[in-house]
Amino acid sequence: SSCHSVQAGNIPHSGPELYTAGERLQPDYMVEYIRNPQKFDPHIWMPKLELTDADIQKLTGYLVSMKQGDGK
Repeated sequence: SSCHSVQAGNIPHSGPELYTAGERLQPDYMVEYIRNPQKFDPHIWMPKLELTDADIQKLTGYLVSMKQGDGK
């Protein structure tokens, strides 16, 4: 929540909004990006999170469920 907005109308501080992630991004991409963002851009601010595969799958499932206007 300090980097990304999850509801329309909230201004993200440094990262893109996530409330349309389910519409914009493919699940496989989300998994790999969450696992290692620097693989896609070595200079990205997004930190490499120490998450288990199960946690990454749960987070990806949540992001896939995000639809514009849902405000989850």
